[in-house]
Amino acid sequence: MFQLELNEFGALQPGQVCSDDLKEKIWIMKEKESTVYECRDYLSRRRLGGAELHDNEINERSFDESVHQDESDVASDHEVDITCRKTMCEWCYRIVDHFGGDRELVAVAMNYLDRVLDKFHCDRKAYKLVVITSLYLAIKIINRRALPMDALAELSKGEFETHHISDMESFILTTLSWQLYPPTSSTYITCFQNTIPLTLTASVRRSILEKAYFYAELSVIEYSFITFKQSEIAFAAFLNAVSAVNSTLLPPMERQSIIKTIEDLSGMQHDDTSIISARRKILSEYQNSEQFQLHDDTITSEDTIQTIKNIHELKGDSYDGSLSPVCISSS
Repeated sequence: MFQLELNEFGALQPGQVCSDDLKEKIWIMKEKESTVYECRDYLSRRRLGGAELHDNEINERSFDESVHQDESDVASDHEVDITCRKTMCEWCYRIVDHFGGDRELVAVAMNYLDRVLDKFHCDRKAYKLVVITSLYLAIKIINRRALPMDALAELSKGEFETHHISDMESFILTTLSWQLYPPTSSTYITCFQNTIPLTLTASVRRSILEKAYFYAELSVIEYSFITFKQSEIAFAAFLNAVSAVNSTLLPPMERQSIIKTIEDLSGMQHDDTSIISARRKILSEYQNSEQFQLHDDTITSEDTIQTIKNIHELKGDSYDGSLSPVCISSS
């Protein structure tokens, strides 16, 4: 097993007083996500025919002549799209889960992927190689204990060999200018956890964090979140998690205190248009997720009903309590 180690941004331990140091770390991350770790909506730009995308193209022949496709396969297996990204992201989660790694590694890997694709166009086979190598890099750089390259080559089912991954690794490092520690939404949530009062029960504190991290993971899978900053996604996920807690367990005054503290730390406001939009998208993705539809043991019926209510409220709809999770998920 490998465990995620603290990256360069770090965070205080739960329960510590929110300090100037924590505020400074959050603002450093915000500056980084808007500069060296920024990624634009490259798929939309490609659909609009951005000229720069045709000048910078990577394919399997960029790394080794032995990695190739038949010409008959190119037309049907060329274009990279949202579905392709989602499929590979889910594959990354399965790999990380299988080897017992921290799931935040996938968010880091997808940051590498998106930033490479923001600069270079590629076909699907090269895309797979970028994904595999990005995950390999994330594990090696962030975790500091690499998953063997030959193990990932084996998981590609013979499509790639270790020297393909090695060549792509050098290419990615150069393309990203060795900027390899992106702030993820989970990194922010780790900072925000210090705003949860220790007066709350351990189960409530744990529930808030588990939901927030889960909501953040949903955003990693969906390409449409690429237009949001990681800080915005984190705040939206945290707000959704906090608002799902029953008022008898988290009184309104304490709820507002949490929100106000995060606003003071981050400079974001809960009623910013971007935050509200991110909250809507997260809840919409959650409503369509397998976990929501299965109603597993980590989500109580009361929490699920509250989440449905939040979805309707953020969409501007009224909610009379008559809809059940079953009729929502089966509609």
